[in-house]
Amino acid sequence: MARYSLKQVLKKIIPSSLKYKLFVAYLVLLVIPLSSINLYNFYAAEEKMWLKNSEQSQNSLELMRQELEDYMSIAAKSMILIEQNPTVEEKLKHPDQYSFLERRNEIEALLNGLTVSLFLSAPPVFYSIYNLKEDVFLTYSPLKNDNQATTMKMMYSKMLSNHETHRWLRETAYMSRDYTTSSDVLSLYGIIKDELLKPYAFVRISIDYLKWMEKTKKRSSKNENYMILDNNGEIISTTGSTDKVSGEQLIKQIISKSSTSISDNHFAYYYSYVPTLEWYLVRIVPLDILFAETNQLKSSFFWTFSILTVLFSLVTFIISSNISRPLRELQAKMRVLTKTNLKARLDERRFDGEILTLARTFNSMGADIEGLISKLKTEERQKEAVRFQVLLSQMNPHFLLNTLNTIKSMSVIPEERHKVHEVCIALGRILETSLNTDVDMIHLELEMHMIRAYLMIHQQRFESRIEVKYKFDSNLNHTLVPKFSIQPLVENAITHAFHSVPNPVIIIQARKQDHNLVIEVTDNGIGLKKAKTFQSLTRRKGISLNNIKERLQLLFKEQAKLSILSSEQGTTVQLTIPFLLSEPYQKGD
Repeated sequence: MARYSLKQVLKKIIPSSLKYKLFVAYLVLLVIPLSSINLYNFYAAEEKMWLKNSEQSQNSLELMRQELEDYMSIAAKSMILIEQNPTVEEKLKHPDQYSFLERRNEIEALLNGLTVSLFLSAPPVFYSIYNLKEDVFLTYSPLKNDNQATTMKMMYSKMLSNHETHRWLRETAYMSRDYTTSSDVLSLYGIIKDELLKPYAFVRISIDYLKWMEKTKKRSSKNENYMILDNNGEIISTTGSTDKVSGEQLIKQIISKSSTSISDNHFAYYYSYVPTLEWYLVRIVPLDILFAETNQLKSSFFWTFSILTVLFSLVTFIISSNISRPLRELQAKMRVLTKTNLKARLDERRFDGEILTLARTFNSMGADIEGLISKLKTEERQKEAVRFQVLLSQMNPHFLLNTLNTIKSMSVIPEERHKVHEVCIALGRILETSLNTDVDMIHLELEMHMIRAYLMIHQQRFESRIEVKYKFDSNLNHTLVPKFSIQPLVENAITHAFHSVPNPVIIIQARKQDHNLVIEVTDNGIGLKKAKTFQSLTRRKGISLNNIKERLQLLFKEQAKLSILSSEQGTTVQLTIPFLLSEPYQKGD
């Protein structure tokens, strides 16, 4: 196994880049120790918060249990007051001496007074008195088909057989829904005796404990819930959902632990035992509420720690940038140098020392290369201009030669001499345009004038029967076209297309299409295929289409094109160039 020295190990662990060294130092010296200390403090704070909240919750639950036992004590006290009231005793023991209405009014007045004086702030309480002679006095309306006398009689017999004087019992609500919507009530049954301990009545006092639980729930936190369990783990009542709570498992944990609280992954459970009823009052508190303060402290720490981290990272970035920024900027400028036509430069005022020398060298190199390329481009443009003039000059002598031949032929024929003057005027118009070497583009209207002049010369010479049609809108008159770009197409059509054609026709069309000007020269001649068989018989060939193509390339690069469509019915030459409109200057504009 290879052995490494401490220096080699540190070299492998510690990064070589300055910014990564600062980052590792930040983690080791600040982040890790600070995080460890805060985590320890948070765990300690959570433990103290748990104890504090547990004590508060347990005290609140004890007050709740005490409140329930107080209501039970008041119910027992009211039963004693009923037993000690001589008027009630008289009415119940001797019902034959009073009318039922008189007895009912007297007893109900007593019961209503007890409710007002003893249960004013308590949940709803309902009284039932059975006089052991089939008479029942109620402070409520029972459910339909519910014989209260029979129910009271059965419970009275059961308690006598068990030698009971009173009993607490949870039972189904027996009163009309106009009085309560609760499903269960907590009832105290008791036997009333006279001074000789002889029973003369049976009393039931029912407390709407579900209303009491709802009232308690409203006083607590929104997400807290309350539950009542019996010794077997049956859920007697709850103010919330029981989907995540198992009563049996909860009662097992309560019995197995000596503390007054338990918890799981989601909730904390606080409980208090009610021995009279053998109930457990349980308060269910979500842990996120229980540790809300701790979570708030965690959030504060997180934001504080994050802000400090950002500030430290900013300082680190500034320090590293002062060292590495000039080099990165130089690298970036070199990448964009070619994309900006070598115009990228470094701001020398931002540097000093060796970096300033490097920046000056870079700027000088960029300026030299830019100057050299600019010089090469200038030379290339000059070559293109010379080439364009050479191509244009190829056309002028050719056309001039044809015209001079026409004038020569006309001058030797006495009958044709009077036409020489008109031909010379037409030739002058053409030469006036061609001799203006400063202009490469002319109006479409002027190009059409030169075509008409050329056709006039041709017709004077050959007495031609060629029909020429012009189809374009007048708003295209001032559109710019290359000089001598359409006239050679007409000349080629006249020269090669009309061998043995009885009614020759040439159609010259121009239209705007998107951002282009499309010019078409169409003839009804014999087509290119047949025309090639006659080329060897002609004394001169027409202007080459390659001449026009090359001039278009020099003027418009790839934005222009020349296409040919030919058949036995004729040929169409299409010229497509960018649409350029040049309205002439008028006085007053």
